Amino acid sequence: MRTTHRALYRAGAITAGLGLLGGLTACSAGGEQQGSPDNPVTITFWDNNAGPDRTPLYEELIAQFEEENPSIKVEYVGIPAADAPQKYETAVAGGSTPDVGIVVGWMVSSLAAQGALEPIEERLADSDAKIAEDAIKAAKGVAFDGELYIAPMTSTPDTLWYRTDLFEAAGLEAPETWDQFYEAAEALTDPAAGQFGFAMRGGAGSVNQLIPVAYSCSGIDEFFEDGETTLNDPKNVECIQRFADMYNVNTAQADVGYGYQEMVTAFDGGSAAMMQHNLGSAQNHIDAFGEGVVAGLPMPAAKTAGERTIIAPTPEGPAMFTGSDNPDAAWAFTEFLASHEANSTWNERTGQTPANEDARQDDWVKENEALNTQIEALSDPKSTIVTSPLYLPDWNGILGEMAAPFQSVLLKDITAQEFMDQWAEKVNTAEAEYREQFGD
Repeated sequence: MRTTHRALYRAGAITAGLGLLGGLTACSAGGEQQGSPDNPVTITFWDNNAGPDRTPLYEELIAQFEEENPSIKVEYVGIPAADAPQKYETAVAGGSTPDVGIVVGWMVSSLAAQGALEPIEERLADSDAKIAEDAIKAAKGVAFDGELYIAPMTSTPDTLWYRTDLFEAAGLEAPETWDQFYEAAEALTDPAAGQFGFAMRGGAGSVNQLIPVAYSCSGIDEFFEDGETTLNDPKNVECIQRFADMYNVNTAQADVGYGYQEMVTAFDGGSAAMMQHNLGSAQNHIDAFGEGVVAGLPMPAAKTAGERTIIAPTPEGPAMFTGSDNPDAAWAFTEFLASHEANSTWNERTGQTPANEDARQDDWVKENEALNTQIEALSDPKSTIVTSPLYLPDWNGILGEMAAPFQSVLLKDITAQEFMDQWAEKVNTAEAEYREQFGD
């Protein structure tokens, strides 16, 4: 997978540079550039995460868009999330891309380097859709050239979930700093009662969650300095070692193998007082405990409450694909999805963070304490936003490769220093290859 992805990335960059992908034909494109109610143009829209929750939501939004824009018809194509990356790559290779498709941040660089995506910053600057600055920064940060290729709709910032009832009973404050987090983890651990301070993700997906742990704890404000990653900076190493040392002390022994589902099951089953995930698991906690028993906070601050270092959450949103016969219609639908009303509707129904500034002011956001707290942190001038290198073609592969070494840290077979050095070496190699391919 790693070699194939890199090969696609390099081959795409070369062909894009030669301008050979300018003739990509959108699979639905046809008809006149400007349609009419009697003869509307049709654009194809790909949903990258189709299913019983999102498909009806998009169908509802499409119906609203078509009512407001009778000269444009939108053909919906739902793709299961697991199939979306390969589906997009295959479409690019075959010249059969959609007019508009929802693209997750880590997919942007590969598609853009192959010349498959249209930059949209100029269009968005002239739009009424007001996208928050932190969302724009995150969306640019995932592109190989720093351009804006997706209109951010949403993101899922890392969240520290905690049991308010257990904290109140123990006389503990909400964990706003890392010292408070560790104090709470120790105080709320009672192995004899089957209760631990924290449910740790030690298995699949663990390493991605370590990035916000390291940087929010250390306060380091850049992922790279002079072309080298700061992952294995002594401050980050110290933070990861302290975090790992909680394993089998303030966590259950089984946590070393926990993936997402096992971690959530442990927390919602009442055996852990805290858990790190994102806003996507909110409904699980409500279903388990009811309203008001679980609260969510941004990752703790290094030292002073409210002065957070936040890893930019992975953005997601519609992208315009090159080769569309109806780019204005494609933009009209893209702009609609980024608009106040549509963005608010989508995020309220999915329980995620709106990217539209006006949507962030809506009542449903203010009434959602965990979500509102995240938005306030992202917008707070005291917060430092750090972007991780989602633009690297090997990034996701590296995260997967480092899962087993992290388990070795938990089992004390290697140190956090050895683990972070391995991780840093892989990232530095990937970054050097990227710089060689695309320059600074």
